[in-house]
Amino acid sequence: MTEFSDEEIRREAFLLWEAEGQPLWSNAYDHWFRAVEQLRRRHSAERDFGKALPTEEPDAPS
Repeated sequence: MTEFSDEEIRREAFLLWEAEGQPLWSNAYDHWFRAVEQLRRRHSAERDFGKALPTEEPDAPS
């Protein structure tokens, strides 16, 4: 089972390619693997950020 769909990775790789100025002679595999790593980091950061948020409201002072 893959973490991300091919479409998600393709979209992210395309954005990396665009950010580099759309080089004519670029390595598609490099963009693909970098896209996967970037998606993993983003997903991990979002998951960790969610854990840091309080799940309940703090008790009100009496």
